[in-house]
Amino acid sequence: MYHDKTIIMRVFEYGFYHALETREDNYTLQFPEPVVIYFCNETNVPETSSIRIVLSDQQEFTYTVKNFVYLRHNLEDLNRKKMIIFIPFQMVRVRDRLMPDGKICLLSENDVQELKNFIKSDILGSIKANLQVGNIMLEDYNQLLELTNELYQQIILQYQKKGGSKDMKPLLPGALELPNDKYRFRIDELEAENALLTNENASLANENASLANENASLTNENASLIDEKASLTDNIQSLKQVIAELQLKLKADISPK
Repeated sequence: MYHDKTIIMRVFEYGFYHALETREDNYTLQFPEPVVIYFCNETNVPETSSIRIVLSDQQEFTYTVKNFVYLRHNLEDLNRKKMIIFIPFQMVRVRDRLMPDGKICLLSENDVQELKNFIKSDILGSIKANLQVGNIMLEDYNQLLELTNELYQQIILQYQKKGGSKDMKPLLPGALELPNDKYRFRIDELEAENALLTNENASLANENASLANENASLTNENASLIDEKASLTDNIQSLKQVIAELQLKLKADISPK
């Protein structure tokens, strides 16, 4: 949000640790290609920032980082550079209109309407257009709308705290249908359903355990019956053998001598 001449040192540090974490071997550090995005309206931000790195043997090289000054680019540039996620930050232009150089600017009704038209066409309209052409998904679209609304609320809050009009209304009433509340309600419903299913599952698990115990009991009973059947089969065989022996003996006794 402001020109920081030392940020390149932090960018180099970020790049170094990123290279350490993503290295494929122990002998190569592949730095990412960073860009610093400035949302300030300062004119002294250069296109690039550099630092000179000197090694112990006096070899040196220059580490350079590109600076992207957001307000120098229009929406077409943002779309072309695949920077759709930054479209809500067009609100910075609204802030600069309301509070140029940090001072309060009293706006006429025409000025307020002009700002609302800008928000509706350049910000909300651009986000919607990117959704329609498939550059973003519906979830992205909803998040960008929410971010736009939050930025607007922050700007209006600052404007009012500094003595600006208290009559600044919420961002285009009715124009933003944020899904967050609906999502939260749905989450509550799903959590309640999940709790109900969890209890039902626990009940079924207990019932299943009871059936498993009953099945184990029936299995034991069946095994006992099988053993009893086997014992009866053995007894029957023994009796058959006794009968056969008696029949032979009886036949021998009654045969002529």
